[in-house]
Parts: sequence; C-alpha cells; structure tokens
Amino acid sequence: MVTSRLLEAFLACPFKCHLLSEGEVPGGTEYSAWAAARDESYRRDGVRKLASQEVGPCIASAEPGLWKRESWQFAVAKTVRAEGWEAEIALIQRLPQAGASSRFVPIRFAANNRLSASDKTMAAFEAISLAKAFGAKTGAAKIVHGDKPATISVNAAVLSRAVHRKVSQVAALLSADLPPVAVLNRHCPECGYQDRCRKEAVGTDDLSLLSNLTGKERARYRGKGIFTVSQLAYTFRPRRRSKRLAARPERYHHALKALAIREQKIHVVGKPVMPVDGTPVFIDVEGLPDRNFYYLIGIRVEEPGGTEHRSLWADSSSDEKLIWEEFLDILSGTDRPILLHYGSFEKTFLKKMCELYGGPPEPSAAATAIASSTNLLAVIYARIYFPAYSNGLKEIARFLGFEWSDPLASGILSIAWRSQWEESRDAGLRDRLIAYNADDCEALSLVARTIARILSPEILAAEPAGVPEVVHAEELGRCILSKWRVFKSPLLDMEKINEAAYWNYQRDRVFVRTGTEARLNQKRPKRTSRCRRKAEKIVMAIPPSSCPECGKRGRTKSRLLTRTVEDIVFGRDSAKRRVVQYIFQGYRCRSCKHEYGLSEWYLHARKWG
Repeated sequence: MVTSRLLEAFLACPFKCHLLSEGEVPGGTEYSAWAAARDESYRRDGVRKLASQEVGPCIASAEPGLWKRESWQFAVAKTVRAEGWEAEIALIQRLPQAGASSRFVPIRFAANNRLSASDKTMAAFEAISLAKAFGAKTGAAKIVHGDKPATISVNAAVLSRAVHRKVSQVAALLSADLPPVAVLNRHCPECGYQDRCRKEAVGTDDLSLLSNLTGKERARYRGKGIFTVSQLAYTFRPRRRSKRLAARPERYHHALKALAIREQKIHVVGKPVMPVDGTPVFIDVEGLPDRNFYYLIGIRVEEPGGTEHRSLWADSSSDEKLIWEEFLDILSGTDRPILLHYGSFEKTFLKKMCELYGGPPEPSAAATAIASSTNLLAVIYARIYFPAYSNGLKEIARFLGFEWSDPLASGILSIAWRSQWEESRDAGLRDRLIAYNADDCEALSLVARTIARILSPEILAAEPAGVPEVVHAEELGRCILSKWRVFKSPLLDMEKINEAAYWNYQRDRVFVRTGTEARLNQKRPKRTSRCRRKAEKIVMAIPPSSCPECGKRGRTKSRLLTRTVEDIVFGRDSAKRRVVQYIFQGYRCRSCKHEYGLSEWYLHARKWG
C-alpha cells in the first residue's frame, strides 16, 4: 500500500521511504522537530478556520461510499483507500452541482510561503486518490499556504502521469528484495535520519559524501567500478591546461577533491587571485528566504589597530532599512574597505538592499566595495581543494581548527530559532543567533587568512606552521611513472613481439626521425565537398482532386516533399544543364486513410530529369 507518508518521503529521499516502510523511528533533530510541530499547528489552524464556515454537520461518514448521500460541506482528517493507494487528507470540501453529483476537492495545508514541486505532487496524489475511490473523473486540488494564507488550485489531471510514475516507483521499492542505496542529498539537514545515514556513508566511504558530485556523475563512476572516495582519489591525473582555455573557468575535479581528503592536504590548481589591498570587512547575513526578509547583519572589520565586530539586528521587516543604513555608515567609515563574504546569499542581499533602499554615493569607497565584493567560495571553487567533503564554510573552517560556540548551529536551524523568537521574544534565542552569526564571521576571517597564506609563497615560507601542507596539482605529474615503461616478460619472444608492435606506429605517426618529407607525404587528402547549385526552376506538382482509392474528396495535408534533379535543355545549336526542383504536397484521405499526391516518378530516386 502506497501511503501519503511514504510517497512524501520518497520525493525527498528513496532511502528515507525505505526506512519508514521498515518501521524505523527517526532519531530526530531540533530542526525536524520544529518543522513537524509548525506544519501540524498550521494544518490544525487552517482546518479550524475553514471548517468553522460550515453551518451544518462537518464530519462525514467513515465510508467514502456514503458521502454522496450525506449533506455536508467539509470532512476533516479522512483517509481514502483505492487500488493500492492510501491518501491521508487533512480536509475535503464537498461542492454540490445542479443536475450532477457533487465534486470532492482535497485541501492541503503548507506552512511555507513558496510551494515546492513536492507540495503540488502530494496535492495531486490526494485528488487522484479521491477520484479512484468514487470512480469519478480526476478533478482539482487546493493548497492553502503562507503566513498570509493564500489558496491555489492544482490541476491533478495534468500531473496524473507524473504521480502514477512516482507511485509505481514507490511500489517497486517496497516490493524489492534489496534496500536502496543510502545516498546523502540536500534533504539530509532537514531529516531525522541524518546522523544515521551520515554514519553509514562515512563507514562505507560512499561517493555521496562529496556534495558537489551529482547523481549522474555518481552513476557514471559506479559504472566504471568506482564506489568509494578513496578509489576515486586514485583516478586523478594532472593535465596541462590548453592555452585556448586560459580565459575559461577551471573545471572542477572530483578526483582531486577525493585525493585531498585521502592525503589530508590542501591541493591548489592554477593561480587563484584574492584582493588584499585594503581593509578587509567580513559580512555574514542571516535571513528568512521564504519571506525575503533579512534580520541580522554581522560585520567584522580587521584594521591594523584591532578587530571590531558589530551585529545589526532587526526586530521586524520595518527595521530592515535601519540596519541597512547602519551597515552603510560602518562601511563608509572604513578606510579602503574590501567586502568579503562566503556564498551567493550575501551577494543577493547586497543587490536587493541597493534596489529597495538605495546604496552609497557612486564615487565613494563604500560603493566600490559593494560593487566589487569578493565571494571567497568563488575563489576556492575548482582552484583550492581543502580536505573536506564539501566547500561549506563549516567543514573548511573545522578542518582549519575552528569550532563554533554551539556545535549544532547551522543555517537551516537559524530559521527555526528566528521563528521561535518571533513567537516568544526569548532573549536567549536572540543571543544564540547573534553568537552563531559572529562565529560565522570569525570562521570566514580564518578561511580568508589561510587563502592569503596559500597564495603568497613568502608568507607561507615565513609561517609554515600556520597552514596545513599545500600541494600544487602541477607538481603531482612528476611523481607519476610513464605509461610507456619498458615491457618485461618471462618469455623473451614476447618482448621481441612487443617491440615489433611499435614499428608500424613509428612509421605512420612519428615524424621526428623521418624529416619533413615523410610528414608531407603522410598528409591526408582533403575531402572535396559538393556544392549544391540553386534551383533555377521550381515545379509544383498538381495532386488529384479526390482520393484515387475511394474517390472521396475529404482529405488532410500530410508530408511536403521535394526532389531536385538536373535536366538537359536542348536549344537549336546548344545543350545546357538546368537544375529543377519538384515539390509534391501529400494528402491523407479522411475516409480510407490512403496517402496520395506523390508521383511514381518521385518514389524512384534519380539524379537526372
């Protein structure tokens, strides 16, 4: 039986669906507990508000077959089963129709302001389950979502094929003899099984530990027999970068990342660049992306005279402009500021704030700093490979020895803390958020100093203990033995045969010893491409007015075909070539489906007319 709970889990992670089907209880995290409580509260409040509109009875009978004969408007918390599907529906609305049977519309509740594809798929699943239970046509479903509840309609008939495909995949997973492979993905921070799956992946050294590795790339490596990070590390081979590709960004090497993890050394590709001329200003912003609201700006200014940290807090969205103006004042009061951040979140923040509230005057140093802010993640990506499974700030900073005051703090957990603070105004939650933001700024400063040492050989030589061992990828090639090593065999005859195998190759491909003449003689003849002459005359073939098979005139257009031939035109004293293009419009008879309009002359390929 494919239930709503299993399908929703499958959409997030197939392995989570398997664990739920086996009855394994999730360990739970602070965020997952908060999210479950929030969703339940939102669903309960939404049902109560809508069901309070009902004048008569609100709860329908337990059996869906009796619903059509009852007079009701809303049915609360109903379970519908049909054809191996089981949908748990929070609210069902009955819509009477004049002269026809009533329509039943499932209503789903989602606390988020932005709906995901999973929300729409689950709403369609509920609508299709209702249609199966009543033997009716698939109708629409409704989703109530957001802080200011808005209702959207989902056309379940459009999503029907996709929903049936997902349900079939869940059914195949439940009936399979072997469980699916545990794969870490983006849903892990929200999942109660996170610690369990992470521990299993680390134990098996699974490729999914590398967060930048996509599912298709993992499948390709597994097809080659590479299943672990350690195995992937042995596949890296340094290659000289072509001059034609010098202007293009460096390609990310998953094998080099695996090599850095295996050897616990920092690997550098090429020559990364990071601005160092000025006063570094590190910023880290906390916000609620679902509401487009930024409530905390952490600023760390490192001047020669000392380091200063400021935390700009907004109690509500009306204070957002105030903390932005205060941020601009701090930036304007800094001598030659260089704005450094980690990731695109802060880049989006700077752009949106400038559009909403305006930026500093254009010639100022603050305006220049905002326009040329440096994303350290972009400096690191594909150029500096830290021995960490991802390029996240926390993993890299922890490798460098930094620890957060709250080890469990994370970006996704800060969303829960902020929501809880808005409900309770607990000063402890506010302090936890500010401390977490300050730790992020300090970790960002540590990563920036490390990158500066890596990119400056003189600093790296003066402070060898301050940075872990650094290896440049270009130097790795010196340690790799040549593939063309001397062939040794227990049988001397085999060595002679192998030596003779190179003779043809040297004669056909190697020209260093044979001189310029042999190379010129080996040039392949160029292919001569035939140039098509433009048609000098176009002839449109006249099709029959009726079907030659049944004689009826009803027809629809089919293929439009052409044939270009070369004809000879004879004059009184000459003969010349002329290119003629014939066009044939095909038709299909509506009665007998016979296709006609093509001449027998066209059906036989020919060059001359």
